[in-house]
Amino acid sequence: MKFYDNRREDYKEIIEVYRKRYMLGLKIVSIVNILMLLMILYSLNFIVFLIYSILISMIVVIVISIIWGIAQYKIENMDLLAVEKIDNIINERLREKEKINFDIIADISEISKSFIYDNKYLRGRIEDIIYLTEEVKYKPLE
Repeated sequence: MKFYDNRREDYKEIIEVYRKRYMLGLKIVSIVNILMLLMILYSLNFIVFLIYSILISMIVVIVISIIWGIAQYKIENMDLLAVEKIDNIINERLREKEKINFDIIADISEISKSFIYDNKYLRGRIEDIIYLTEEVKYKPLE
């Protein structure tokens, strides 16, 4: 069935978005760790570098705040992209309502539990597809 074959490719795109998101998170953690290490190294000689350590601490906090803000913005955009892709998949499946394969419920539940079930919009879409699939389940297939 065409539906079954294409479904895995759709989910690979969504998983790729989240892989990029978590790789971005790893890069941010690495940068923050390096900055914190530099701050510790500069503040080891307390008497000589007291003023410098305070200045460096302030700069590090500002840089971390900027990096965190940019990361949050990118992560939100990636979430929106994933939700849009899932929404497109669901809408495509609803257009072919009579061809719905009941495995989609398990796959969507698996995806939603693994990363994005906290998104209220997406949770509503998942509940819609489950409800519509339940309606179809008891109708005879032609």
